[in-house]
Amino acid sequence: MEKRVFVIGERDTVQGFSLIGVEGVTTDDVDEAARKLDDLLRDQSVGIVLVTSGIANKMRPNIESLRELATLPLILEISDRLSRPERPPLMDLVRRALGVSI
Repeated sequence: MEKRVFVIGERDTVQGFSLIGVEGVTTDDVDEAARKLDDLLRDQSVGIVLVTSGIANKMRPNIESLRELATLPLILEISDRLSRPERPPLMDLVRRALGVSI
């Protein structure tokens, strides 16, 4: 089964992705974004959810807990026109990938 990509975030980014056929929702409201993200986690047809950094920064704890609970869809943070993603420290990435602290 082919998986879909979905984007959540600010208007310009969502519109840009819509030009290549990617569905999305435009929002700067954390509650609305969280509800949509919860819906997408239950949707078996979604493989990747892109969240713009502006909204991701506002809902960081929620995104991190969802990443730990679910393997699909992948939740990826992308840059928007005003901000860049916060990068986790390399040791955190290694700990998550390997399951051990070095």
